[in-house]
Amino acid sequence: MKTGGRLIRLSRRRARRTVVLCAAAAIAVSAPLPADAFEIFGWKLFEKQAEEPLPPDAVRYAPVLDVAGGDEELTALLTDVSELVAKKDQPPAGTAALLARARGDRGRIVAGLYSRGYYGGTVDIRVAGRPIESIEPDTPLATAADGLVPVVVGVSPGPAFAFSETRIDVTGGAGAGDPIADPAAYDLAPGGVAASSLILGAEDRLVADWQDRGHPLARVTSRDVVADHRSHTVDLVLAVDPGPLASFGRVEVSGAEEMDPEIIKAQARIPVGEPYSPAALKRAGERLRRLEVFDTVRVTPGVALDPDGTVPVTIEVVERKRRFVGAGLSWSNTDGAGIEAHWGHRNLFGGAEQIRVEGSVSRIGSADTSELDYELGVTFVKPGIIDPDTDLTAEARLRQEMPDAYESRSATAKLGLNHRFSDTLSASIGAEIEQARIEDEFGTEDYTLIGAPAELVWDTRDNRLDPSKGFHALAFAEPIVDLRNDESFFVSKASFSAYRAIDESRRFVLAGRIAAGSITGAGLTAVPADRRFYAGGGGSVRGYPYQGIGPMTSGGNPIGGLSFVEGSAEVRIRVTDKIGIVPFIDAGQVYAEDWPAFDEPLKVGAGIGLRYLTPVGPLRLDVAVPLDKEPDDPPVAVYLGLGQSF
Repeated sequence: MKTGGRLIRLSRRRARRTVVLCAAAAIAVSAPLPADAFEIFGWKLFEKQAEEPLPPDAVRYAPVLDVAGGDEELTALLTDVSELVAKKDQPPAGTAALLARARGDRGRIVAGLYSRGYYGGTVDIRVAGRPIESIEPDTPLATAADGLVPVVVGVSPGPAFAFSETRIDVTGGAGAGDPIADPAAYDLAPGGVAASSLILGAEDRLVADWQDRGHPLARVTSRDVVADHRSHTVDLVLAVDPGPLASFGRVEVSGAEEMDPEIIKAQARIPVGEPYSPAALKRAGERLRRLEVFDTVRVTPGVALDPDGTVPVTIEVVERKRRFVGAGLSWSNTDGAGIEAHWGHRNLFGGAEQIRVEGSVSRIGSADTSELDYELGVTFVKPGIIDPDTDLTAEARLRQEMPDAYESRSATAKLGLNHRFSDTLSASIGAEIEQARIEDEFGTEDYTLIGAPAELVWDTRDNRLDPSKGFHALAFAEPIVDLRNDESFFVSKASFSAYRAIDESRRFVLAGRIAAGSITGAGLTAVPADRRFYAGGGGSVRGYPYQGIGPMTSGGNPIGGLSFVEGSAEVRIRVTDKIGIVPFIDAGQVYAEDWPAFDEPLKVGAGIGLRYLTPVGPLRLDVAVPLDKEPDDPPVAVYLGLGQSF
């Protein structure tokens, strides 16, 4: 859904004769690739990897992992740690190399058994039917009928050991009843499975808990583990030295070149003089990474206290290149080609100030030069304008838009503040002024608009381009006054999307989205056409043309509306590590009234998508059909883009 602003459009007058193809991804031209590969954003997709020739003395083998007892979870764990299994398609060079791989596996599998509390297990590895201890490194190995050397890894886990007596000793003592000295608080209670993974995890948690209490030098000084193989029990004593309480002291910066070290300290906001806290160091690193000036950021405490008893902090940074350029290409078989380019600077005055200049031209080849869409914009961001979590943004744009609903020429200026309350919650507020001339079905009108946009975002997604859990909630509101026509209206929108993986490996993800909006205070004709609501297209209800849903003129052209509702549901299925398929269904409608009247039924589109996973997000290809097809709607629509649809 978009209130104005052109995305990728489909003319309703041509929709009956065409299939929509939206190339929303920027494709880089590069050196010729094989016929079954192409390059996007510098990443080669669908490229066949050349097979490396095998060494002349390669020993090809067939591994079998046999775990007694049939414990599927344990079998899966040992399969994961086994190098014999993982590298079966990489034959070792000679018998000696195969035996070395097998001996290494024994240690890895024993460690895997210990991690689950099996301290009395045995591992018997046989190559070509013989124990590996009895095979000389230069011995030729017998093969089976398939030409492969049989390798059998037999594992007998034995019984799982349980904790018998457990204790945490704290140097200097701990208060009675203090959970930081209670083994049960760290999953080490008597009677529980004595897994080595629990013991190691408890040590890390113990140190972290003492550090959270202001002890930066806390450490585990000893671990006393005694296993009784007769009773299958384990006695455990952990000794912890919390070290002294300390506050944050001096802060040093290393690696800064163009960035002012004092500004780095100010943006990090290490609370000097306050008690030591790992959470404060983590927040400092996150603040610095958000500046987008650094390739790497490390915020670490000193390994010893300063003479005044405070803990020093070192901020190590590696700066990114200050300037960047980019270009993109889009194409539609109905609207022609589009090109965009941008130039930017990440550190304009040494304080992580960012500037970005961008321009675009579209509809090339489908319209004469007077009907092309143009946009030129400049955005400036000053971080830490009030405090490290508040940024100032200034923006100016010139725009000509020619969608089917209207023709618009406008100039806009915006000034705003964005504040991050936490890693997941942020808000922005600002002011904007726009001068526009717009021609639509109701005539030609000049507008002078003043608005105060405000937005609240709550985002817990684990990955913005390809989320598998979490949600994204957005609320937007803007009062707008039209000084030229003595009108005013209020725009409000809200959206919510949620994601949930239904399996541990996250190969099946359910995704859903709902959105709604309303414009109150003025009639439809008093609201500029580029501020009204429209629906349909790749970012809305797939299967329908851009702006193809909602109120229309008698000639079939969209006029927009004062309210809308939308919803989408997807099942994202990862077939391989690179390929995914996504069945989906979308629904939505736009209404002339300022509140959805539901007098018109929702328009529904459905289809299936293909995803190719790249390091910069999934490449998306969606094919959709309109389930409530009108005569001017296309029989099928195809969309190409980067990132999931929502």
